[in-house]
Amino acid sequence: MASILIVDDDLPFLEHIGEMLVQMGHFPNMLSRTEYILARISQEVFDLLLLDIHFPDANGINLLKQIRAKPEFEHLPVIMVTGDEDATLMESCFEANASDYISKPVKPALLKARIESAIRNCQCQRLLFEENKKMEQFHGIVLKILDYATEAIVIVDESREIIFLNQCAVLLFGSASSQLYGQPITLLLFQEDLNSILQTLKSTMRKSQNIPYSFKIAVKTQDRGTFMQLTDVFPLEIENNLTLAFIFHQSDLEIPFDSDPVVIPDNNLHEQFKIQKTRIETVIDGFSDILGMVTNSGKLMLEELQDMVTAQNELEEIFANNLSMQEIRQNLVNVMNLALELWETTTGKSKAELAGASKFWRVHMDNGSLRTKTMDRYLNVQSLPLRPRWNDVIFTVEYVLSVCSSNIPLCKDLERQLLILKSMLQSKNVK
Repeated sequence: MASILIVDDDLPFLEHIGEMLVQMGHFPNMLSRTEYILARISQEVFDLLLLDIHFPDANGINLLKQIRAKPEFEHLPVIMVTGDEDATLMESCFEANASDYISKPVKPALLKARIESAIRNCQCQRLLFEENKKMEQFHGIVLKILDYATEAIVIVDESREIIFLNQCAVLLFGSASSQLYGQPITLLLFQEDLNSILQTLKSTMRKSQNIPYSFKIAVKTQDRGTFMQLTDVFPLEIENNLTLAFIFHQSDLEIPFDSDPVVIPDNNLHEQFKIQKTRIETVIDGFSDILGMVTNSGKLMLEELQDMVTAQNELEEIFANNLSMQEIRQNLVNVMNLALELWETTTGKSKAELAGASKFWRVHMDNGSLRTKTMDRYLNVQSLPLRPRWNDVIFTVEYVLSVCSSNIPLCKDLERQLLILKSMLQSKNVK
């Protein structure tokens, strides 16, 4: 059950649509004055808005633009309603970010399907928006933990430019973060050392990226000059690009400067530091698989965050797949209802006659009446078969379009919906 605001200056139409919505189990709210629309939706919570396009003192599309200009109404489902046969109106409505479009006279079955689809899509958008906000918060927490890690951490992108460094890295190299962001890593390392690291990673990269590569390399600092530093390097493949995270160990152990710039992998030296350090087990999203050094409490926090993110990723994948198929099934039903409406409006013939003429659906006699039980299942999402006959629906719609007039908005609407359905089926490789 949804709370729906109907905005139209036609009072008989308001009452008619209101009765339809009550029969569907919704709660209709009526408004005939456009100047009160923003105040009304600001004061009350509505699940959907049915908005007429033509008013004596206003334009419904301009009203829609005003509504969308308010961030709080960004995801409010708005279905535009009009009796105008101007085919360009539909395009204008969608350019103004309308959720859907329906023509007068309004058919109850079609209105019901459009309302359910618009509300469901809105709920999905809001859910994804909230989940994205949570992920951004997780990222902020992880970056904060990295920033306060007890080891200097520098991350470079595929161009070997610095995209992150923490406070310890600022102290180690003696340069402000603002001076180093976007700069080549060779400001901190020798080019020969970087080449040797890349060559080593290329030739010996392990299957698991959670295992670091340890090197003894020369680093260049502002305050302490150049000296040898034990460094862990973590290769990250992001969209087929090799991103690197450098962890520069802080220790009282003296490592003499070696004028030879060749990098020497040295896992034995790494073991000497392992006891004093606590590894970052996980870093979220773009920094996933980076290992570092943080306190025990930080490690526990990261493990908890990663568990949440892993579960979230799994749920999002399931959600996305299910959502896509639900949308396709709903579109299939919408297209069939629209095709039937166009057929009946243009030809004056019945659903059974469409089934017989298209030759894709069985027609049989039941108590002296023609019945189309199979086609009827394709007019409602709840009764739609688990494995629908997608091609039969497409062929039926194409048949309706071929015999009906193309000069009415309903025909243009059906053509658009059919194109959307075909695109969705192709994107999911559904046959």
